[in-house]
Amino acid sequence: MEFTSYTSTVDTSVLKVIFGFISAYLMIFLVIGAFVTICWWKIFKKAGKKGWESIVPIYNMYIIMQITNNPIWIMILALVVPGFGMLAYTILVAMNMAKAFGKDTGFAFLIFFVPIIALPILAFGKDTYRFPSPIINQ
Repeated sequence: MEFTSYTSTVDTSVLKVIFGFISAYLMIFLVIGAFVTICWWKIFKKAGKKGWESIVPIYNMYIIMQITNNPIWIMILALVVPGFGMLAYTILVAMNMAKAFGKDTGFAFLIFFVPIIALPILAFGKDTYRFPSPIINQ
């Protein structure tokens, strides 16, 4: 009985291209993530909160509820019912975040659909924070 050894060769140029794409994607992801973090930090500072509170998971949601004057149960709903709850949380935060900085409903849509554009406008713009009236009664 004779055993035949099969070897496969992988073209290293293909691996280099794949690794290059993955590296580029990761780098872009990290840069955008850092930029969004800086924006949230500045928004928290404008609202009279500490900047570091924007980077603590779950706690930052609690602070956003305070900034936007939304009831805490919306945050709990978002954590317990991930799909619908997170959608409701995001919509209410977008609406009240726009309201808190004197923006209209159109800007709330921008926050919801294209936050990479809306957050820098809030963070680096001249708009000042105004404590909004709640959309949902607590």
